[in-house]
Amino acid sequence: MLNSVLPGKIIQCKTGELANILGGEGRRCFVIGPKNVHDIYGPLMSAALGKRAKIYAGFSGECCESEIARLLAGVKTHKSDFIFAFGGGKAMDSSKSVAARSGVRLVVLPTSASTCAAFTPHSVIYGEKGNYLKNDNHLKCPDTLILAEDIMLDAPPRLLFSGITDACAKYYEFTFNGGADSSVAAMARDMLKRFFTGVTAIKNQSDKSAVISVSRLCVINTGLISSLGGDDFRASTAHAIANGFTQLFPERPEFARMLHGELVGAAILACLFALNRIDELVMLRQLFSDCGIFNEFATCGKLDQDIFESASRFAVRNEKRFAQLKIKASDLVSALNSVKLDSGIPADLSRRV
Repeated sequence: MLNSVLPGKIIQCKTGELANILGGEGRRCFVIGPKNVHDIYGPLMSAALGKRAKIYAGFSGECCESEIARLLAGVKTHKSDFIFAFGGGKAMDSSKSVAARSGVRLVVLPTSASTCAAFTPHSVIYGEKGNYLKNDNHLKCPDTLILAEDIMLDAPPRLLFSGITDACAKYYEFTFNGGADSSVAAMARDMLKRFFTGVTAIKNQSDKSAVISVSRLCVINTGLISSLGGDDFRASTAHAIANGFTQLFPERPEFARMLHGELVGAAILACLFALNRIDELVMLRQLFSDCGIFNEFATCGKLDQDIFESASRFAVRNEKRFAQLKIKASDLVSALNSVKLDSGIPADLSRRV
């Protein structure tokens, strides 16, 4: 069954237009978002929300059941008629679960393009220390998605690069799942090509229009491809490995600094190696090197065999497509070792283990 769900409205604007855009929303607003972002944009957002009754609830930084319960209780106590959420992927996911469980309208303003969470009709639920637990699927996307150009331009480049590596999974997971010839896969392939030119412009900070264009790709185009692709092609092998890495976070908190997209990018490379798609791997590894993910891994410390084995076992146990592709946990361990995630030095990819 194909169940495509899209946001009610998608608006790209300047921050000076926010008050007019929000003017048609409700009278009682519940605001969700991380404090460090609120410290920067809080006055702007408060002015845009105007004199309506509003309460800022903060955000713990983790999309977990305890945080969702806290926010849900606040919405009910405040008797809010809409939620205004800002921040990154986990703040977006938490707000979607709160909106779904309360029936309250949801307006989202992502402050980076690190994921497509502001678009999609599901939330990824983690434990309180960041380990992946499950997906929380909803019947609808946010009611309004606002892409504020000024805010996208202010976001740290690392967040946008993480969005790029995460978005690349849309094309590669199509191919891993046998859907490379579909029309939706063609959309994902076109998006992938555009990233190769976009990364250079972002690194050089030479083209603001490129930052906005790539931000749109990472939030809107990626979300659309995910929705049109159907359940089987949204997130499978690469995301399963990334989720496997998060199982280490409670015991190895130094790795919890890794962003979702960086983990997914590493996982795509491992899948390509395991499938002996070396030419594609070499090309994509260079793109990800330009995005800095290997430097980020290196700052966490040594990636030892236990880490790769733990992530691989989790992935294979939780994603049936590995069996269909005849990929074992040991194959993934070899692949993760071979692509040298914690080194900027090019890996020896001349042969498959």
